Amino acid sequence: MHPKNTPILFGQGGAESEFLNDFTSGRLHHTWLITGPKGIGKATLAYRIARFVLSKSVSQNQGEVSLFDDNSELYEENQQKKNEAKLYVPPESPIFNSISLGTNPDFLSLERVIDPQSKRFSNNIPIGKMANPEKSSARFLTNFLRKTVSNGGYRVAIVDAADDLREDAQNALLKTIENPPPYSLLLLVSHNPTRLLPTIRSRCRLLRLFPLSKKNIGEVIKFFNIGLDNNDLDSLYSISNGSVGNLIDIADSSGIELFRLTNDIFSDPINLNIQVLEELLSLVVKDRTGKAFQTVHILLSHWLAEKAKVEAVGAVHNIRRDQWVSQWQEMNHLFRQTENVNLDKKQTIFTTFMKISSLCRECG
Repeated sequence: MHPKNTPILFGQGGAESEFLNDFTSGRLHHTWLITGPKGIGKATLAYRIARFVLSKSVSQNQGEVSLFDDNSELYEENQQKKNEAKLYVPPESPIFNSISLGTNPDFLSLERVIDPQSKRFSNNIPIGKMANPEKSSARFLTNFLRKTVSNGGYRVAIVDAADDLREDAQNALLKTIENPPPYSLLLLVSHNPTRLLPTIRSRCRLLRLFPLSKKNIGEVIKFFNIGLDNNDLDSLYSISNGSVGNLIDIADSSGIELFRLTNDIFSDPINLNIQVLEELLSLVVKDRTGKAFQTVHILLSHWLAEKAKVEAVGAVHNIRRDQWVSQWQEMNHLFRQTENVNLDKKQTIFTTFMKISSLCRECG
């Protein structure tokens, strides 16, 4: 489910409280940098913030009760749920629906779009033309934030992810961040803040999110009725790195079977079971969505990272650890390159397993 359609958020109550405290202080910062690993709720939180702020604008403009009022229809039904609700706006709310449908005049989301020629997501978010910039560009967003607010409250924009902004697009955005229009709120979702200009990072209020606990992920799985039993959750949680996005991607792409096949292969990494490897490759080839390939990437990345940790224990010069870290980096580069320029996925996976096996023999 896209974050714009997701009403709930688990495990990030601290971040919600931090924003809420700033909002209620009456000195809301104009630009927020929401950081943390992929799949832990950053974009979901950004949309919750947007709905909350715009709901407050409508309530104040129309003389309605506040979201903090015990009698508000927008608030949770009882005192016990108050602490859980925080930024909650119900799905039946007009604000929720208008943001979900993209029809709210005071809200804009900016993200990569499908390239009409390649039929794939563009590699970045462009700066856009000076005159009549494209809706998927940074200049369109900066122009949007300067417009008059329709409801007398805030204009809110989300960039998901800000890491995808080209450098010239970041510079265009920086001018608006340095001189923010009154009652504008910019929410930058970032998986890797180091890809942003230091001048952007320094002008943002940082809102850091953390990996989810197994309990939190279990709650998400139950809420969305995802078909994972407790045994599968136990197996996949460590691989997900606390990311429900990773876990759902794994579960949705024959991930449990890929997980079992990978474990079978790595039961004897020096003498690879080629038959099992071919079975794994067959699942990847049959999958037209590309998710199975991404799942294998997650599984291999986790295995190599754990191997590097094991080799580091008790090592004097950490030569073996460095070899495994280097293999991990090389593997990640190869998988990213395969997706970016459409290389042979089967060959990429086969080559990676062969290199891992070779390094296992070398390290004894």
